Amino acid sequence: MKWRRFETRKNSFPKLHYHLKLLKKIDLLLLLVAPMIVLIEILLLSESSLMELLTLLCIYIFAIIEYINYYFIQLTNYSNGSGKPSAIAKEIKLHKIE
Repeated sequence: MKWRRFETRKNSFPKLHYHLKLLKKIDLLLLLVAPMIVLIEILLLSESSLMELLTLLCIYIFAIIEYINYYFIQLTNYSNGSGKPSAIAKEIKLHKIE
């Protein structure tokens, strides 16, 4: 999308920021619901092994890190206590209406 916008000097997806805001809310909802689902699964299916729980925990921590990486700061460019805003965060901020 960025390359197409650069080449044509116009926005190919004029309502992209609305979709990004919606996806950000959906991602946050999924991150909040996931621990409850895991707890219910543990309580109902007590056959879960420690390895399965550790795997779930690692995946959940990775999901939180990716949420921060996509919607707030680029963690790959994080140095000296400050980070560069991600492309999605810039796009949302650019078209901020609220």
